[in-house]
Amino acid sequence: MDNNANKIILTKSEYERLVEKVQELKGIVAALSAERDDLKLHICREIQADYDHKVGNLEYQIMMYNLEIERLRLIISFLQTAINTAGEASYEEAEQRADDELSEFYEELNQKAEDIKNDEEYAQRRAEQDKENERQAEAREETKNQGTEREDSVDTEGNDETNSDNDGDGKESEEESSDYTSREDEERDDRAGKKKESPDKELKRLYRYINKKLHPDSNPNQTEEEKQLFYDAQTAFQEGNLNRLREIVDIIDGSDVSEKYKNSAEGIAELKALLGRLIVQRDFLVSEISEIKNSFPYNAKDFLDDDEAVKKKQEELRSIINDLLATIEELNKRIDELDQELKEAEKMSQCG
Repeated sequence: MDNNANKIILTKSEYERLVEKVQELKGIVAALSAERDDLKLHICREIQADYDHKVGNLEYQIMMYNLEIERLRLIISFLQTAINTAGEASYEEAEQRADDELSEFYEELNQKAEDIKNDEEYAQRRAEQDKENERQAEAREETKNQGTEREDSVDTEGNDETNSDNDGDGKESEEESSDYTSREDEERDDRAGKKKESPDKELKRLYRYINKKLHPDSNPNQTEEEKQLFYDAQTAFQEGNLNRLREIVDIIDGSDVSEKYKNSAEGIAELKALLGRLIVQRDFLVSEISEIKNSFPYNAKDFLDDDEAVKKKQEELRSIINDLLATIEELNKRIDELDQELKEAEKMSQCG
């Protein structure tokens, strides 16, 4: 008799397949969301700050000097018209008219200056926060090493009956060490015995975890508290605040898909709808990430890493700046000449 005939083939139910697929897609969407946010909130801002430092400031000067040239040319035009028509005008009036006409461009220039300032401040804050993260990581590692040394010491001295007080101290240290390790193991992927994780990697990993738990696209039934935690996580990630991300990980609910959606007709319908939204969100994120990587400032990364290319660009921009400054000097000379003509014309008019 064929024993295979008596075997029962168990297949997954529709509900189980949906739960499995939703959990898989939630993980994918969380990873893509974290990558997108890493690009927008961290990587691109650092690239932008680097670009501003190396090139952007020079481009800003060119923008500023071009606007000044346009302003001086308008002043010249107003003064020349006054001379040609024997009208009354002064340099101050011509200057005010030029400023009024270019007010919109001054706003754009001021915004550019503000953006550069914000990028520089962001780069400084991130650098300081990264240093603090490294310092804290070293301090935690030192604490773990000290705990291990104490445990080894207790094990060595434990056979000596005269060391009961030391045994008590050792036990307390062991509990402290165990408590620290258990939090690390439970909330941070059981890193015990593995290669030490850098603060930057932990930052990204915790943010991916939070995305999976709290991102609105994959968790439509969020509470207001969960939404606020997600926004807090975005800010913490942008600023590199590793401690805040750890706090949020400790707070968020650990329930999984099967706990939120029951094995019922209503639950299956909700899972199907969620699955559809996750597929749309996945495709959107893939497209958005591709667009970011093919746009400024990300596409300037290779250029900024090429010292020779940057130096050549800086030389080109400085050459343009020198030409613009020469043009400004000539225009100011012409304005002085026209201003003098107006004053002489006014004297002749008064004499007449």
